[in-house]
Amino acid sequence: MKYIKIYEFQAMDKIREGKEVLMLDRKFNEVNSVNFMFVGVLAEIINEKNEDNRYEFWYAEEEEENV
Repeated sequence: MKYIKIYEFQAMDKIREGKEVLMLDRKFNEVNSVNFMFVGVLAEIINEKNEDNRYEFWYAEEEEENV
């Protein structure tokens, strides 16, 4: 499994591609699935400056195994 970090504005595109996007909120020490967030909440997060790196977004991909 490999984890790919993305910017918050890329979250919706990855969800449309069928990925589960996860978000770390460092202020509350929580990991949430962006796929199940209300759109208004996600819009507020995306519109924040995030200069303090409060939020981090990523999704996982299966890695191909070398046989």
